[in-house]
Amino acid sequence: MFSNQGIQAVRVVFNNTKNCFLHLPSKLVAHLSLNENQALELSWGNGSPVFLSWTRSRASSSQDAHRVELCRQLGETLGLRDGEQGFLRPCHQVSSLTQVFVEPLSSDDWEILELHSSALEQQLLDQIRVVFQGAVLPVWVDNHTVIYIRVASLAPHVPYGRLEQFTELAVSPKIRAGIGALAESFEKFSNSPANLLPSSSEATAASSSPESRRWGGVADLKSLFRHVTKSSYDPIKEQPPVPNVPAILPDSIYRVCSTPPDALCTVNHANAAAIHTFPWSFCWNAAPRGGQSAVTYGRLSRVLSPREARDKSKQAAEKRKHGGESGASEEEAVVVRVVCHCAETQAGPNEGGIHSGRVWIPQPLSSKLHIQPHSTVRIKPVKSTIKVATSVHLQPLSPQPEETDEEIQTAFLSWLHTQSHEPLACLTPRCSSVLLHGNDEKLELALTVLRPEPLNDPPDQLFLLAPSVLQKGDVQVDRRTVYRPAVTSSEEAPNPELPSPHTLGGIDELIGTGFEFISNNLLAGLLSGQLCTPGRGLKGGALLVTGAKGSGKSSLSRVLCRKSRDDLDAHVEVVDCKKLQGKRADTVRQILQDVFEQAEWRQPSVILLDDLDHLTRAPTSPEHEHGPEALLQQHIAQGLKDLVDEVVEHSSLVSLIITSQSELSLHPSLTEVQGSHYIQGFISIQPPDQAQRSEILHRLILKKSFLSDALDLGAVAKETEGYTAQDLALLVERATHANATRTGPTDQAVCLTRGDFAEALNRFTPPSLWGADLHPPRGVGLERVGG
Repeated sequence: MFSNQGIQAVRVVFNNTKNCFLHLPSKLVAHLSLNENQALELSWGNGSPVFLSWTRSRASSSQDAHRVELCRQLGETLGLRDGEQGFLRPCHQVSSLTQVFVEPLSSDDWEILELHSSALEQQLLDQIRVVFQGAVLPVWVDNHTVIYIRVASLAPHVPYGRLEQFTELAVSPKIRAGIGALAESFEKFSNSPANLLPSSSEATAASSSPESRRWGGVADLKSLFRHVTKSSYDPIKEQPPVPNVPAILPDSIYRVCSTPPDALCTVNHANAAAIHTFPWSFCWNAAPRGGQSAVTYGRLSRVLSPREARDKSKQAAEKRKHGGESGASEEEAVVVRVVCHCAETQAGPNEGGIHSGRVWIPQPLSSKLHIQPHSTVRIKPVKSTIKVATSVHLQPLSPQPEETDEEIQTAFLSWLHTQSHEPLACLTPRCSSVLLHGNDEKLELALTVLRPEPLNDPPDQLFLLAPSVLQKGDVQVDRRTVYRPAVTSSEEAPNPELPSPHTLGGIDELIGTGFEFISNNLLAGLLSGQLCTPGRGLKGGALLVTGAKGSGKSSLSRVLCRKSRDDLDAHVEVVDCKKLQGKRADTVRQILQDVFEQAEWRQPSVILLDDLDHLTRAPTSPEHEHGPEALLQQHIAQGLKDLVDEVVEHSSLVSLIITSQSELSLHPSLTEVQGSHYIQGFISIQPPDQAQRSEILHRLILKKSFLSDALDLGAVAKETEGYTAQDLALLVERATHANATRTGPTDQAVCLTRGDFAEALNRFTPPSLWGADLHPPRGVGLERVGG
């Protein structure tokens, strides 16, 4: 009866685990909707309620959902009996503790604690996460000796709280009689980030190693005890070892990918401030390789495209002409963390001669640096000597966070401890930003290293943020929001609206044929990369898509562009040749030259020249071969061939798609063989058969959110012989109008009926059949044959 209020009746069973976690079955965790760091209140009979942390039970998920397990030593200390009935309630607000005062129950416990303090520093958080006032808790030393400690008080003063990596544990010694009167002295040892490993979901004990203890903290309780009682020396921060940044990558040019490869989608790369580099021949759909990728740092800067460089030169020339500063400065470079995948194969530029590899930049970092997908960046290696940061400054990037200064400092130190386990993750330039998890939402802060002060630092200077050096007093928080000036957007990559392959029906086979041709041109697959190298790019010719007006050739070609962009990470340039009709030949050539130049710069690329026969139409008669319009179209066709020859000469990974009504409608210079095959791929769209028309109607209805597909479309498709895709789209519009006229306006989904399509077909001649002789033959028919 308490389940609706978040209270669950349970039965507590003892087990032999060596931690103070409450082990819950998966069904109970899902029922209570528990978070990982949430505390639980356990109450029973006349006993006082206790507060515990939890973990999932290792037993089978088919066990009793009301059975929870607790270690025997803790259960007996709390006064529980094996099989005790009780109630479990989630605690929604758990405070993080800054100080906990404890005392051993006996002098034997104190001596064992004193001798094994180093091991306990690493294992404590794997055994206890939630403590409460007056609790007596068992602690295991090296998994075979158990001692008991009593929680005297908590800071801040709360009934219960959670231990964190930076919680100070003050231990009151329990000296045997006659040894000394020092029972009132307190000893503190800090759970430093490297000495206390995070608790796993199974609460397994962390392994002890000299490497994990080198970050500082108190080595044992004896040394700190002497310091507290005698005050013979001041504590000195241990200088952490400074790592070396490996020189993995040379000064190289990379192409920015729009999406991460599948190898990254299956691995948790939590560091959004890191970029990932791949060799140019990396297969985008390959499975993740085993082993750890190399990590280094580099200076990242954006490389201007040829068009941007020309525009910038013109602006600089105009400023010099008017007596102003030229302003032709280099692109700003930032120091970033670089994860190198398959670094041994990232040697030099590919055969195209532009890029040495590919790089994926996470969205937060690319937005901050204003780097567009498929653009080009330059990565230089870092050669400076790393310094240790002793003081940092934090300032919010969003207006007025709700967190206090102390909460921001604690969150930053906790984030720093988490990052210290990643290779080279605690390095930062002089100015950077960090993303912390606040109370309710994420908090982005600008980080500035204050000390050591800048003294002729090189541009690639890096600083080590060491958890053993930076404490709360070394972290300054400024509540004022950082002013970020509006950045003028540079040239953005065109991102045309392209239909998805799922929106078209009846052309799956044609899509597969066209996509295979494009993949071979761009050397996208492992097999094509080995066998199709002689036909790379436009050396393998262009793809011609032909079909009658309204047959869907433009939609098919745009679907091929969309599939190439999504599956091959190709840059897409779409040119609607109808809009270029009537323009001068020089203007058209300049537009096409800019398109091909951008495609080469952002390769691999796909160029679509839609309805090219409107620009380079074949002469309709011999009399028109020498007319002004024919000469204009011949000039444009020759200019297009020159641009293609230039791309072929550069061996660029560019694929070309051309659409026209037929092969004969194009200018003969583009289709006739003159030393090389300009067009080598052909797709001809034929009128759809009955099954294809039924699928087209089905997809057209699904595209409209207010229509419901509850009709057998086979009968409708049978009556639409000779209809093209455009005719069927117009038929669906007429059927929708007929349904609205019959039923009136409604908020529910419209279900088209057979009568709606009959009304739509009544006295309807599709555009593709305009001008065709559709009258039945008159006179004597075949029924009179045979006498």
